[in-house]
Amino acid sequence: MKIFDAHMHLNGGQTPDPKELLKKFEEVDVIGACLFSIDPEDPSFTFKERMDNLFKWTDGYEGILYPVAWIHPFEDDVLNKVREAAKRGVAAFKFIPDVYHVNDEQPTKVFRLIEELGLPIFFHTGMCYDFHESAQFCNPVDWECFVKYRNIRVSIAHAGFPWCDEALHLFSKYYYNGRKLQRAVAGTETTYLGYPWIKEHMITNENGEPDYVMPELYLDTTPGPSGTFREALFKNLISWCPNNRRVFYGSDQYADNYQLKYVKPALQRERDLMKRLEVPANMVEDMFQNNIKRFLGLVPRISDI
Repeated sequence: MKIFDAHMHLNGGQTPDPKELLKKFEEVDVIGACLFSIDPEDPSFTFKERMDNLFKWTDGYEGILYPVAWIHPFEDDVLNKVREAAKRGVAAFKFIPDVYHVNDEQPTKVFRLIEELGLPIFFHTGMCYDFHESAQFCNPVDWECFVKYRNIRVSIAHAGFPWCDEALHLFSKYYYNGRKLQRAVAGTETTYLGYPWIKEHMITNENGEPDYVMPELYLDTTPGPSGTFREALFKNLISWCPNNRRVFYGSDQYADNYQLKYVKPALQRERDLMKRLEVPANMVEDMFQNNIKRFLGLVPRISDI
């Protein structure tokens, strides 16, 4: 199976060499990637240097390498930095809530702006394996706050590990409420029209037809969970949301230090797990290739009804 790697980092430690990265991709059947810019808390780089480095990787490789701006909501002049990154053509934004909750006032201002710009947000969730006390900010249950947004796409990375069950319950909430909204718009379940939040998200599209907008939450299965934890994650996911189109994969590797000795066995474990769980081929293709395109807004969304 071919794979789109939706979760890769840049550390700025080497001269950008996208040709060499794509050669390595060929060895493991990776067909594209989202690249996250240098950590905004790295004092060695200014915002402009982070953006310049990012686009040195992606310019000329449109449709293969997608630039993602990693931003901290407490950066100086952050709203203008978000606007500038969007103007330069980033495909999405990336955040790690290390000292803040996602529903705090200042981060909310940043996320609302990104919603207005129509771009998606990659979020870290789950415990960071470092020496900072950030776990209190990264429990995926906090991402319930995005139900208050009207039309935004967000992803929760690492399936919230070690809080995978919480992540799946939250994921199911967005998934099944989305199905209710879609059925109301389609006219197949008129009882849902009595729900105030359903009416709030129903619109008439440019063709004069009933349509909808809604916050969408995607599950980023980048490890995080491994071994028996990972098997349990996919078993539960397939059981709860069997035809879901809001799950995607990432490696958490560095583009400027892409190590095939780790990537090859990791991808083989993913392929073996899909076979062992007898995941249907169309669902595998969606999870490992197609869903990230929906998250990025590159292809039309598909009904979950």
